[in-house]
Amino acid sequence: MRDQWEIKLFQVKYTTQRLNSLFNQLTRLSPAFWNVWFTFGVIAASALIIVGSFVIVFAATKILASAKHIFVPPSNKSNLMKRDLEGVGEEDQVFLPMIPGVTLPMSHIGYYLLALTICGLFHEAGHAIASYSQGVPIQSSGMFVAYLYPGAFVNIPDQQLQSLNPFKQLRIICAGVWHNLVLYAFSFISLAGGLKLFLLMLGWQSLEGYGGVSVVHIRPNSPLAPHLPSSTIIYQLDDFPLVNNIEDWNTHLFQQDGRNKVNQGFCAAKPLQDYGTSCCNINDAYPFGQSDNASISCFNPFPNTGKQSDRICLPTIPVIASTNPERCYKSSDCSSSSGTEMSCVIPYTPSVTGQVVRIYARFPSWIKTGNANNEKVFVFEGELVDIWESGNKSKPTDTKVLDFTFGFAAHFRVNIKIYFILHIGVGNVKHITSF
Repeated sequence: MRDQWEIKLFQVKYTTQRLNSLFNQLTRLSPAFWNVWFTFGVIAASALIIVGSFVIVFAATKILASAKHIFVPPSNKSNLMKRDLEGVGEEDQVFLPMIPGVTLPMSHIGYYLLALTICGLFHEAGHAIASYSQGVPIQSSGMFVAYLYPGAFVNIPDQQLQSLNPFKQLRIICAGVWHNLVLYAFSFISLAGGLKLFLLMLGWQSLEGYGGVSVVHIRPNSPLAPHLPSSTIIYQLDDFPLVNNIEDWNTHLFQQDGRNKVNQGFCAAKPLQDYGTSCCNINDAYPFGQSDNASISCFNPFPNTGKQSDRICLPTIPVIASTNPERCYKSSDCSSSSGTEMSCVIPYTPSVTGQVVRIYARFPSWIKTGNANNEKVFVFEGELVDIWESGNKSKPTDTKVLDFTFGFAAHFRVNIKIYFILHIGVGNVKHITSF
């Protein structure tokens, strides 16, 4: 038998002997190294079984202690909380199940399945190499997909395995978990700065310290998609510089009441034409007003007088979308040229779905905008959370000339994070079941 496919309801299994010679050749390269390598695996796995047993007992104790919340929910808390299991708060959880759409973003399903596949392959490769190193050739190896869960396996002859002395058996049994720990250590080092150091050695440029977030991907149906290509740095939202990167990004966009706050006005000249007042007829049904002219917005005087008659329709872009607009706290702060009457205004945005946000973006060097410092200012109108959900952002740590390489780094980082999480659980639980 070289290759064999087995297809059942919700399950596909592939078994092969093609990799047997590869595992054998890897073992022959340095038999002494593999003996030492898998001896370390026995030591590490023996320590892990103690730690894993403690963690599982501790988790069971926490679950039992919090069971009363399931039957008698607290009156001052809601029964369901975001990212919590019903009746069990985050502080009571030791293991958090990875549930697509609940604790795992749906956009990360591909990363999750890829991480599971690589974890399984690396785990089973450990068993196969260890088996050959102890003089027991494997019968076959393969992969399977049960429902949507991917996995891998190796077939080791039971009789030959049982004929080995106990320590050699342990080398084979512990090899998979040992490889889990090695991949866990690789993930930890990568997330702790190893990945960044590696990319810097390859010639990538670090932008840490400059502030802002990097655009990794924008949803194709987002209004921002044509304007913000991958690798663009968003360094400021309104008057809020993103000094602390993604933390400031989240703070600004997750306002408690969903409304943007402007603490300083904009100097605007009195319009030469009358735009009417229909753009100020704003409600939840018409969050941007009822004017047919999409280029104008409603503005309040600053400081706000609270009078509806003082609101005025003005062209949006000229007033607030320049890189360095003239700012003011009152109309007298505005400089008047050629006798033009100036006023101090701010956008009038009473509806949560009609907020106005200025997005300050710095484009990568290979995209020429013709503007100073290769920067532009965009005006986004809508809900604040829509900006956050429009695409993936990350700290501006890595950029290079090709969008592909930038995207690869971001996707690789997400995969590494999932490896890190998976190996905490897989390494503990799988090892305990091996014994």
